[in-house]
Amino acid sequence: MCYHLGENMELPKKVQDQLALFEQMQQQTQIIATQKQSIEFQVSEIERALDALEKVKEGDAVYRSIGSLLIKAENKETVVKDLKEEKETLEVRVKTLGKQVDRMKEKLNGLQKEIADSVNAAKGKSVSFHGKAEGFS
Repeated sequence: MCYHLGENMELPKKVQDQLALFEQMQQQTQIIATQKQSIEFQVSEIERALDALEKVKEGDAVYRSIGSLLIKAENKETVVKDLKEEKETLEVRVKTLGKQVDRMKEKLNGLQKEIADSVNAAKGKSVSFHGKAEGFS
């Protein structure tokens, strides 16, 4: 973030606190967005596994990765059912994280306006504030 303030002008404590909160909220938003991306990747991996399982013939051995082990599954249907349930759970989590990111972006935008208003009031004129709450997936 870049703040263009007059020479020798110290930011009021309120503005400093708002800036610290803004930076903290940006970091939290980025963490949530990263979690969302990670889970989206897991969903795509499950989709690839389900596609691969469609090509497996009935009666062929199917293995499931559990930690660093490959365990033979009872049957293909059990694995498909488990993967679909896991995918559904992850998709709900992606939606939830997406909503959290959206709410955080709204809060960041509101706080950004408050900071600009506080600085303008303290300075008595316009200030440019560079630090948008954008770029989070």
